[in-house]
Amino acid sequence: MIISLLLGCPSTVVPTAPVEPPPAAAFAPEEGEFLLLHTNDLHGHFLPERAKWIEGEPAIGGFEAIDAWVNQAESKWSEERVLLLDGGDLLTGTPLTDIEVRGFAGGAMLEFLEAVGYDAWVVGNHEFDKGFENAAQMVASSRVPSLSSNLLGLEEGTLAMSGQHASKVVEIAGLRVGLIGATTSGLTHLASAETMANIDLRKPVDTVQAEIDSLEESTDLLVVVSHIGLESDRRLASQVTGLDIIVGGHSHTPMRAAEQVNGVWIVQAGSYGRSIGQARVRVKEDAVVDFDWQLHDLTKEAVTGQPSPEVTALVEHYQSLLEAEFGQVVGEALESLGRSYN
Repeated sequence: MIISLLLGCPSTVVPTAPVEPPPAAAFAPEEGEFLLLHTNDLHGHFLPERAKWIEGEPAIGGFEAIDAWVNQAESKWSEERVLLLDGGDLLTGTPLTDIEVRGFAGGAMLEFLEAVGYDAWVVGNHEFDKGFENAAQMVASSRVPSLSSNLLGLEEGTLAMSGQHASKVVEIAGLRVGLIGATTSGLTHLASAETMANIDLRKPVDTVQAEIDSLEESTDLLVVVSHIGLESDRRLASQVTGLDIIVGGHSHTPMRAAEQVNGVWIVQAGSYGRSIGQARVRVKEDAVVDFDWQLHDLTKEAVTGQPSPEVTALVEHYQSLLEAEFGQVVGEALESLGRSYN
């Protein structure tokens, strides 16, 4: 009877609490790990530019997009773990580099580099398009270190310009990173005779190796910030010893995969600020043990961060200034006007 009464009583079902998914693990870089970001051959392009390789040719990039990308990287990695470099040729390409800011052409580009927070840039051949004195003023005024090891002065033991650095050591993620500049040997036919009269141009391989030898004992990583072109980067990597990474420019190459030559990683990020190179780098015992690099097109979908008010204000200021001066319609092209390299 007791059994039948128990069986006849309604049972009480106790609901089980839903299982909460485990919290996402906080991002924690490993010791000796940092994020390398880089651009090159900006040529005064501070606004979005057409990307012909993307369907629909959308306008992408520009300094607001670069700054937003850097900000989102720093929010994840922290400023102390992000290294931001530029591979040269800030000048010539838009009217922005023709107006005088700080008393010389090209000052506006320095304002953008400083506002975004670049750590260094290399002197490119187009920096001399306005003459040697203009380039010298630009280098001397730059609050971001400007690099070139092979642009020497006419006096023994000097560099060509005040404020120029053959190399610069920065601390990133507790690592001492030596940055070495290299400018194209083609400057002899790309710059004026007046400019070359002020420069003792040396072969990059010689001056880069000298800087490597000088810095090797006191650094954990050696990076060449290069404006010599991809083919020359490959030759440089094959001819020097002790180098780890080359961040390139000059040839406008949108590399889709990093290359390794003679143990040296080589990267380059296209041109005009439409894309940014990004590498997750891990260093252990003075060697790169992990190098995960990608080229990211700075589309609206890819850039999830926000630009700083300072960079946005600079973009709006110079856009307004240039539209007022150059925005007048003077004619209409009835057919497409292209550019011939012949």
